[in-house]
Amino acid sequence: MNKLLSGTAALVAAGMLAGAAQAADPISIGVGGFFHAAVSVANEDDDTNKRSFGVERDAEIYFRGSTTLDGEFIQGAGVFVQLEAETASDQIDESFAWLSGAFGQLRAGSFDGAMAVGGVYPAGVAAPMHGLFFETESPVSTGLFGEGAWLLGFDGDSAKVAWYSPTVGGAKIGVSFTPEGGADDKATSRSTAGVMSDAKLDDDGTIVPAETGSQQSEVLGVGGNWSGDFGGASVSIGGGYTTASVEAPGDGEIDREEWVVGASASMAGITIGGNYSVDNNGKAGNNERTTLAVGATYSGMGPLTYGIRYGVTTREQGAEADLDTSGVSVGVSLPLGGGVNVAGELQFWDVGKSAGPNNQATVGIIGTTIRF
Repeated sequence: MNKLLSGTAALVAAGMLAGAAQAADPISIGVGGFFHAAVSVANEDDDTNKRSFGVERDAEIYFRGSTTLDGEFIQGAGVFVQLEAETASDQIDESFAWLSGAFGQLRAGSFDGAMAVGGVYPAGVAAPMHGLFFETESPVSTGLFGEGAWLLGFDGDSAKVAWYSPTVGGAKIGVSFTPEGGADDKATSRSTAGVMSDAKLDDDGTIVPAETGSQQSEVLGVGGNWSGDFGGASVSIGGGYTTASVEAPGDGEIDREEWVVGASASMAGITIGGNYSVDNNGKAGNNERTTLAVGATYSGMGPLTYGIRYGVTTREQGAEADLDTSGVSVGVSLPLGGGVNVAGELQFWDVGKSAGPNNQATVGIIGTTIRF
């Protein structure tokens, strides 16, 4: 396996050099991105030292460019850099170069793994804003709920190489290899400093940093997706799998594995979709995390789109009681044209251990997304 992956990396590097020599035109960089802004109000049972309101924002700027090559095997090349417009630990979110041809696309750099190719996500009006639910200053946030429904593949944006097939008959697949998990903010992955342990969730839903005794490396991700017409509906189905090897097993650490399946269908202004994922979190025993998320939207009456979503995550915590998080949202969005969209949501949350007591919350959000 390692020899095969090393050979793939060498092919990527050699192809980049060959492609550069055959470029018909130098690459010109274009700029794009988005800015999300919203205000939120939360009312929850456990409100000690927590604000009931917040101003939320998230923004990124994209730099991308491509060119057509004259080679018979390599016909295209490009670059992509994703800059966080807010101060962040990894200020450059993603950055990679790619080569393309009849074989598909080869990619090297920092980006999401191939498991994301199989990403079929729950329908909902909040998607243009920020994941499932916009974060608030409370434990009721995407940090708790979004890990299974939205963040597919635990290698994140760590440095990797990947191959993506061309789309044939509506189907495509991808394979990625990440030498070192947690290396998304490094120029090289030749390090054992990155730690891929799962964070625990405290009794009140607060995210607690995980212990750093285990490291997951040589992360292999695969994913596939098919989209097409079926019975008059536009249908998409997909799935993916990611696995890694634990470098220094101890305290119950094992090789980490995660998988996901999902499907969606659209017809007559109605879209229904969802997915189900399982992650063993690299721990033996009762440490599995499962997430089910489903949603539906309707846009067949006027300019508004209406949506509803439901999701539930169960996080086993060894000998401790399971942590259960569930949420329901209802919302509406309105496109204003020119890449501008406004949306509002009302959310209902229940967060707590299976042995109780739970923290319940109601959250209201209204905001806008501007894409450029």
